[in-house]
Amino acid sequence: AANDMITLGLGYSENGGCSTNDDGSVGGTDGADNSTSVHAVVKPMDGLTLYAGKGEQQKNDGETYAAVYSYGPVSVGYQYTEIDLNAANDEEDSDSESTAASIAFAINENLSVSYGIWETEIDTQPKDQEVSGFDIGYSMGGVGINAYRHKGENMGGFANNESEKTEIRLSFAF
Repeated sequence: AANDMITLGLGYSENGGCSTNDDGSVGGTDGADNSTSVHAVVKPMDGLTLYAGKGEQQKNDGETYAAVYSYGPVSVGYQYTEIDLNAANDEEDSDSESTAASIAFAINENLSVSYGIWETEIDTQPKDQEVSGFDIGYSMGGVGINAYRHKGENMGGFANNESEKTEIRLSFAF
């Protein structure tokens, strides 16, 4: 259902758990697990958009909440996500909680910059995963250039497991 302020969505998917074997045959059970999801997008005032969603796949549950506020050339976003693996059991799994925040600024109609952070706590791991990144984009006519630098620390929740990536992209539209 949708109107000017609220959009709702529902999802359902049958997941038979079948897989293709090396010899081309199919293995697994048929119709054993299903996936369901529901989400809402609410725009209570100009510039503010709120998001909420919940889903289940097999024995895993997940939910997420987010807000984005835009005013003039500035947009600020925040997101919280929680994933409960094997939710039907009381066993300790690698459940996780993530928070993310970002800010974007359109310097002019051709140039924009953004910065974001994302922290994830994984229950069975000793460290929180922390990712941050800076992006800049410029476009003029059919030419665009985008550059970003992202850095991750304690990837997967493991100490001293780092990842860094820098990329520059040039695009042409004809």
